[in-house]
Amino acid sequence: MTPKTIRSIAHRYEEGGLERALYDKQRLGAVHLLSAPEKQRTVAMVCSDPPESQARWTIHLIVEEAVKRKLVPHAGRETIQIRLLHHDLKPWREKMWCVADLNDECLEKMEEVLEVYERAYNPLEPVVCFDEKPVTLHDDGRPARPMPPGKLRRPDNEYKRCGTANVFCAVEPKGGLHFTLPTPNRSKPEFAKAIEAIVNAYPEATTIQLVMDNLNIHRRKSLTDHFGEEKGGRSGTTSPSTTPPNMVVG
Repeated sequence: MTPKTIRSIAHRYEEGGLERALYDKQRLGAVHLLSAPEKQRTVAMVCSDPPESQARWTIHLIVEEAVKRKLVPHAGRETIQIRLLHHDLKPWREKMWCVADLNDECLEKMEEVLEVYERAYNPLEPVVCFDEKPVTLHDDGRPARPMPPGKLRRPDNEYKRCGTANVFCAVEPKGGLHFTLPTPNRSKPEFAKAIEAIVNAYPEATTIQLVMDNLNIHRRKSLTDHFGEEKGGRSGTTSPSTTPPNMVVG
């Protein structure tokens, strides 16, 4: 720190007390040139293959194609470059994959998911993202010995494999909540138990909007097979023609 920084903090303390000295005033920031859907569409395009006769994406090509495909009304090189930096995308150095074909149906489905994410926070209708991950269980092959006096501790990296397990993960971004539910495997009954745990975590909610991928166990049948039709059948779909159920699965 410099003397100027210390003087600045002291002046802020005199003006507004401890709170003013510790925290800067909120800055307005620059106006976003692209909306959230326009940003997502551009990123999805960059994650797909470049146009025919083009070996790779470049900044100039991204700007040209984004406007040509009507993903954005207009865009500049700096705007696109900031998007790429924000998502750590380097399409000129590595080949990445997001979607097989960026067609109208894909864009429509993507817009539906983005619309759910953009909804205002409502504790009675939480938006929860759900996924799972296989994990390998390890045990120390050679437990580290106690550190002798005058010497550094030397842990050993040797381990033995103790099978596999599964971890269901649920995150409510706007509510600041996350859940990790370890299970022996990734089966339909374990999925049903994980959903029950999420429901029990929101006793006041009228609707839980659950966002998942297309895994074969992510189905209503998994719940009805485990809990029965009456209890397991209370989950619904995102169809606007149905009455909102206790859980909306999308």
